[in-house]
Amino acid sequence: MGLFSRKKEQSSDDASKWLQKGNEFCNLGKYEDAIKCLDKAIKINPHDAVAYHEKSRILHTLRKHKDAIKCLDKAIKIYPDDWYAWYGKGMVYFFQHRYEDAIKCYDRSIEIDPNYANALEFKGWAFSYLGKYEDAIKCYDRSIEIDPDNMHIWKYKGDALYNLGKYEDAIKCYDRSIEIDPDNTWIEHHSAKKLALKKLNKHE
Repeated sequence: MGLFSRKKEQSSDDASKWLQKGNEFCNLGKYEDAIKCLDKAIKINPHDAVAYHEKSRILHTLRKHKDAIKCLDKAIKIYPDDWYAWYGKGMVYFFQHRYEDAIKCYDRSIEIDPNYANALEFKGWAFSYLGKYEDAIKCYDRSIEIDPDNMHIWKYKGDALYNLGKYEDAIKCYDRSIEIDPDNTWIEHHSAKKLALKKLNKHE
């Protein structure tokens, strides 16, 4: 092995160590220390998209949304078909209530990986927040095809149907969400069902 190859391998190892250390700090809630470590990893290996992913996640937690987007854009520049970076960018937009921008990013993530249920789920949420419940249901249905035992998606579909006044169908979705994990179902699932039953009884 030549000298250049050994140095390159050593640099890669050093970058991985800083990345690992950054993750450890992140798990301890020491976000500023984590960012410093990730910056060192990026300085050693500026073509490692994972380091940008991790840094963006921390910046998002710190509500530094613009900086988080910049990191994800760098990751996408390194690897344009990085479905996770597109999804992450969508999440940053989502929590900024920029739902149309979020949907565009989810679309790109889904285009790269059509079976990524999380992107479909949050795309459905974004449509729901825009009041586009029919579009939301289409996303939830596709997500359910991929992950049929996700009780939360069934609940979100029920919410969309409820908002369309389709109370019977909403109740079926709430029942399914409760059936999947009756011991750990969130109280809001039961509350949503009760509301739908009240609405249904009023319309009968």
